[in-house]
Amino acid sequence: MHDNSISWNENWSFVNSDVTQDVTLPHTWNVQDGNTGGNNYLRGEFTYFKRLKLDNEYNGKLIYLEVLAANSISKVIVNDTMVQKHYGGYSRFRVNITDYLNVNGDNQILIKVDNSHVEEVYPLRADFTFYGGLYRGVNLITVDPLHIDLEDYGSDGVYISQELVSKEMASVKVDCHIVNHYDISKTVTVEYQLLDMEGELVEKKSMTSQVTEKTTFSKVFTIKDPKLWYSIKKPYLYKIKTSVLVGEQLVDERENNLGLRFFSVDPQQGFFLNGESFKLNGVSRHQDRAYKGWAISYEDQIEDIELIVEMGANAVRLAHYQHDSYFYDLCDQYGLIVWAEIPLISRSSNTDCTGENAKLQMLEMIRQNYNYSSIVFWGVQNEVTIDGQKNNIVNIVKELNDLVKSEDPYRLTTQAQVGHHLDDDPMNYMTDTVGYNKYYGWYHDRCEDFDLWLNLFNEINPSLSLAVSEYGVEGILEYHSETPIVKDYTEEYHALYHEKVLKIFNRHPELWGTFVWNMFDFASDRRDEGGRKGMNHKGLVTYDRQTRKDAFYYYKAVWSKKDVLYITAKRFKQRLDESVDIKIYTNRERATLYVNGIEVNNAETKDHIIIFKDVLLEKGSNQIKVVSGNLVDLATFDLVDELTSDYICHETAGSSVTNWFDRVEVNLDVGLNTIDYPEGMLTVDVMLSEIIENEEGRQLIYKYLPNLVNSTLFELSKDYSLSKLREYFQDVITDVVYYNLSAELNKIQKTIE
Repeated sequence: MHDNSISWNENWSFVNSDVTQDVTLPHTWNVQDGNTGGNNYLRGEFTYFKRLKLDNEYNGKLIYLEVLAANSISKVIVNDTMVQKHYGGYSRFRVNITDYLNVNGDNQILIKVDNSHVEEVYPLRADFTFYGGLYRGVNLITVDPLHIDLEDYGSDGVYISQELVSKEMASVKVDCHIVNHYDISKTVTVEYQLLDMEGELVEKKSMTSQVTEKTTFSKVFTIKDPKLWYSIKKPYLYKIKTSVLVGEQLVDERENNLGLRFFSVDPQQGFFLNGESFKLNGVSRHQDRAYKGWAISYEDQIEDIELIVEMGANAVRLAHYQHDSYFYDLCDQYGLIVWAEIPLISRSSNTDCTGENAKLQMLEMIRQNYNYSSIVFWGVQNEVTIDGQKNNIVNIVKELNDLVKSEDPYRLTTQAQVGHHLDDDPMNYMTDTVGYNKYYGWYHDRCEDFDLWLNLFNEINPSLSLAVSEYGVEGILEYHSETPIVKDYTEEYHALYHEKVLKIFNRHPELWGTFVWNMFDFASDRRDEGGRKGMNHKGLVTYDRQTRKDAFYYYKAVWSKKDVLYITAKRFKQRLDESVDIKIYTNRERATLYVNGIEVNNAETKDHIIIFKDVLLEKGSNQIKVVSGNLVDLATFDLVDELTSDYICHETAGSSVTNWFDRVEVNLDVGLNTIDYPEGMLTVDVMLSEIIENEEGRQLIYKYLPNLVNSTLFELSKDYSLSKLREYFQDVITDVVYYNLSAELNKIQKTIE
């Protein structure tokens, strides 16, 4: 918030149909229905209004309304006059309302917000709820007619560029954009002060110039032996204070933190920070939480980042849209490397094949967050080829990358490909780095297949820097099992999966980063999975932030420098077998187990895990204690004759889960006894490699055979026809799928060499 702004969140009225209620911002109208399932949460245009009475203190000032975010289309109306529209639900925008106000009188401010589907405004389809409302609040800004620019895509008006940074020297350029709304030219001085973390002056520079309409004031600081921003280790922050003076009068100012750092990626050695190898152990974050949706507080955001840091993560992917600037600022302070991205997700627009709204949201995100040193990666898309490369999407991605590089040549670009995106697709090379959202061990195959795929990808793309941008499984606190398997939705499988996968990732130094999907459970009203509606339960922490799941403590034991000793499966309180295994997560060398006050075993830690085998329980309640030095953890297990049925998810366990976008629609009217082989057309006897070389053919394969495409066997399958593959994959290429696929292939001409 600027020094000349005030929070304007109190005393709003919200109109829903004919009902008007008093609300305080931030506010969303989807708190009650955004995570109940059915994909039927309220979407539409609704109105917020408030009155503004001006007095003499506003005389001679310009007045701006600053909307921190409103999802997703907004109209600002002042005294019945439409002033401005904004398209996009995640970025800040400002409106100069001065000329529409009644001086020394009463004024009505209306903001209409619409979260309906509009084909030209992203996101269009995604696995999360699009909460509607003024969910980040509103500020009122008053400024002198000569001020730092407030209409530069919602930016700060000051840009700090780290042109060259090393351990020996840093060159930092500061640009300040000044606008003059007076009728005459003004002599303006812009003064920059570089302050250290203790607030002591390091260097001061100033520049004086005439400003008629717009002028940029630029200065370069050269800092010898700089104190570098070392992420979690030591996120040292300088501060740059910008003061704008007309004569001796201070008319505007800004303060920005500055963390000096340099970074690079290597296709075989991963990520480097300040010249040192620095594996990015990351998580992803959605911004919603229980009972609030997207209308969260600053305190909520502090709680989120402290949970992330407690676990030992050093990077965060802020998905799948621009987050609150306050959270980027927290990342600067706490030392998290950030992947920031726009909501170009799942598919591209059918009516805007140039991606204008995606480019607008990218421009806003960069300019508004340019000065946050924690941001290292700008993400241009997520899984946008789910349905194939449609609607000019390849060119849009290239143009987005070009836009980023023109706006900010000092950071890296990246993109997150859907798991079935071809490993050798040239699109992967359109950004500096690439990530893949892979779910081996959940949506397809086994956890262990990560290893095979990573080796294969590196062999195919030795010059491409790769991250695993998403990985994870559902873990629902109420479900438990002694023998966890895929699709049982148990907390035990959730933890076992992360144990296996993290060990694999640690064997691959070429990965520049890995990002758990997700740090927190989040709302997705379209979901009905694992006996729970409206939620994605892949988080390491529950939706209300009250419970850290077992897997959280495994990561903490591996990643954190703090001592960890944790008994797993505490919520699996009832036990049927008198002989059980008790698993411990720890970063201590050894631990001792006590059952009902009696020492049972002392064991050595291996890979941050101790498993005490065949521990005998007594009938009834058993008090479990584990001790390592000064660390103690406790649990209670009850030996019972019959387990509660609440522990069991009644979906079929043991087979892979169907992804939210992989539900195949087939035509059941197609005959199941006729296969045609028209001349010159694609058929089921054609090699798979030839089919996917044709764009229409490739889209059909993605549509009907997503599990095969996602499989590590996909590359090997390309040398076989569909008729032959059907013999090997009868559970995937079912009769209905096979005959539908044949009928649609017959409509596509073969490529003529």
